[in-house]
Amino acid sequence: MTALMALMALGRRRLRVVGWGLVNASAVLAWVGCLAISECQAQENLTPMITARSHVYDDVSREVAQAGLFAVPILGVLVLATKRKLAFNRRRQLLSTYLRIAGKALYDGDFDRAIAEYSIAIRVDPARTDSYVKRGQAFLEKGNYDRAVADFNRTLVIDPECAAAYLNRGIVQAARGDDQAALVDFARAIALNPSMASPRLHRGLSLAKVGDAEGAADDFRRILKLTNHSDFTEPARFHLKMIEDSLPSAESDLMTS
Repeated sequence: MTALMALMALGRRRLRVVGWGLVNASAVLAWVGCLAISECQAQENLTPMITARSHVYDDVSREVAQAGLFAVPILGVLVLATKRKLAFNRRRQLLSTYLRIAGKALYDGDFDRAIAEYSIAIRVDPARTDSYVKRGQAFLEKGNYDRAVADFNRTLVIDPECAAAYLNRGIVQAARGDDQAALVDFARAIALNPSMASPRLHRGLSLAKVGDAEGAADDFRRILKLTNHSDFTEPARFHLKMIEDSLPSAESDLMTS
């Protein structure tokens, strides 16, 4: 009866906790019942001096019960493993929903919502690196550099060759004014993914800040060869023109020499 009630409760989402509790109770009752069948004895006084003890149940019943003493715990472990697997699968099914909501929130500028949804996604799948990267970007947009760097560092622990983590950590370093550290991260991102335009754009900006105009110009020219995406080509063209306008031409160098 208890097992039947457990099955009925498991079929209803709101009663699943009750259902699993009934499953556990059924397992305990079954184990106790097997123990009772296996060990239950009757006492018979043959004479005032002699008492005989005998098992209440026949040998076949006792052997079945003894097998149940081992089978019930094993079944309990299997049930627990099944429960965890079902819960994990349910969370995995919801993961795409969390990521979709988080991505939209990040795009819309709702960074607190993005952080909350990516945090849920991380709890569901702690090994998914893009969740850390995106949450780190949200922290970066909020100006919380320490939390952003922590997420990018965590990403690199999971995947030491994640170019996006190096890129975003470099952006944080540049925002903090540490252009030398930023250049190291940008260079690593470029080495891992040479076709990415974003790290070249940010490296070019950092190179310009530290006085390496030629190096910055090379990065901006490379961007114009890599992509026609306006998010990269327009700033690259703008900064390249500024650098070229500020650099002395070869003709003027000859005239002054």
